Amino acid sequence: MRRRCAIPAAVVLVLAGCGGGSDAAAVRKVAVSFYTAFTAGDGGTACSLLTQREARSAGGAGGTPSCVAGLGSIGRGLPPATFAKSSVHGNTATVTLAAQTGTPIELALVKVGGKWKVDRFM
Repeated sequence: MRRRCAIPAAVVLVLAGCGGGSDAAAVRKVAVSFYTAFTAGDGGTACSLLTQREARSAGGAGGTPSCVAGLGSIGRGLPPATFAKSSVHGNTATVTLAAQTGTPIELALVKVGGKWKVDRFM
């Protein structure tokens, strides 16, 4: 009987450990997807990965009337970047991307409705 109880407990511990990993993977995916869309001029995709607050603040960027138009125009031509590191703390995360210019790009993410969204980018 004890053996049966030990196996499910071990499975629960392994699955619980995987949850953090899936958040880290999701955070990485959202950050890289956002920056890739932003630098490609894909404002629609970039804005869909922002929190509502950040999308509102991005509206009017570059003198444009909306987030989609603003991010679609100002991100073009920025240097490519690769994932460098991330830190997940509950429902918040920080991601650092390394641009080819050597300048790090910092993104703050929050979990909204079970999905990770970019809440601030610099």
